[in-house]
Amino acid sequence: MSTDKTTKKYHKFILIASTFTLLGLILIACSSPKTVATVPAGAKSGELTLEPCTFKTDEAEYEADCGTLVVPENRAQADSRLIALPVIRVRATGNNPAEPVFWLQGGPGDSNMELKPAAWLLARHDFVMVGYRGADGSSVLECPEYDRMLRSPSPGGDALGAESLAETAKAMAECAARLQAAGVDLEGYTIPDVVIDMEAARMALNYERVNLLSASYGTRVAQMYAYLHPDRVYRSVMSGASPPRRIVFEPETLDAQLGYFARLCAQDAECSARTPNLAEAMRHVAHNMPRRWLFLPIDPGNIKVATFQLLFSRSTAPMAFDAYIAAEQGDPSGLALMSLAARFSPPSIIWGDFFSKAYSADYDPSRDYTAEMDPPGSILGSPEGLAFFSTA
Repeated sequence: MSTDKTTKKYHKFILIASTFTLLGLILIACSSPKTVATVPAGAKSGELTLEPCTFKTDEAEYEADCGTLVVPENRAQADSRLIALPVIRVRATGNNPAEPVFWLQGGPGDSNMELKPAAWLLARHDFVMVGYRGADGSSVLECPEYDRMLRSPSPGGDALGAESLAETAKAMAECAARLQAAGVDLEGYTIPDVVIDMEAARMALNYERVNLLSASYGTRVAQMYAYLHPDRVYRSVMSGASPPRRIVFEPETLDAQLGYFARLCAQDAECSARTPNLAEAMRHVAHNMPRRWLFLPIDPGNIKVATFQLLFSRSTAPMAFDAYIAAEQGDPSGLALMSLAARFSPPSIIWGDFFSKAYSADYDPSRDYTAEMDPPGSILGSPEGLAFFSTA
């Protein structure tokens, strides 16, 4: 086989692999239909109504209790309306169970009702899922205005350009205005409110102490829970811990991580044979992004956001590296596909919930996010930091 054919075959593989990688990330981000709950007639704050149900996992069926927890939407307002959160308690299969496990999913913007616990965990513990306000139950902060914008061609051809960021701000404002006109009090959708919901569930279920099992954004909830209620937490296990201010990924952090990957590349014979410096190759492409491959347009902002998402996993990061190295060598086909996938299959999360919790937790009005998230000389800047926080 000729070198030309080998190269084309290799880059075709990269193209296909990039597609499935992005689609895989999207499937992980997408939630199944949100659990619906309604406020029962005459309900009062703190009331928990449960009925026996069956909980199915891939391994078995378990006895469980399913129901609704009623809580105030805005606890700072005495006349706040009530909202309902779904609750599922999967009962331990063994005798004399130890402290229950409360699950805290990542996000913000994802449901907290979808984990299927392993059989070994249920052998000694009740497993409890309490819906996240804004993502589960009677008040879900959907933002179709923002979803439509993500799926539309970027104004100016750049999802992170000034025109696109202005449209982002407009879509967010329209979503907030529509929710408020429908009676939603957006002040009530914060991480501390989620913690109080969990504590209300603990008390209603009559547990003395609980274990917390959390991932990503859920670890932020777990940290605050432990800070506010240290006597109620027995053990806390976190995966992908997210400390305060980490909803915003700083450009310096991303650059340092890419520098680390570049050092690994330099130590690998195959990778170093393709590029002498991975970080500089990515910097060069990011700052000199091609705008088209054949008939397909390339959106620089979408490429950067897709790259950021791929860097979340060691198994997917190499796909981004392949596309950048190929682009520096004159083949932007992988970038074109990343751009296309980012537009037509954006992550499907509940954007109103994401923005309300991210802003209330980490937004700093004294910062100039437009400048700080894309500083001169940075390899990628902070694509999602720029997209989300420069539009407040």
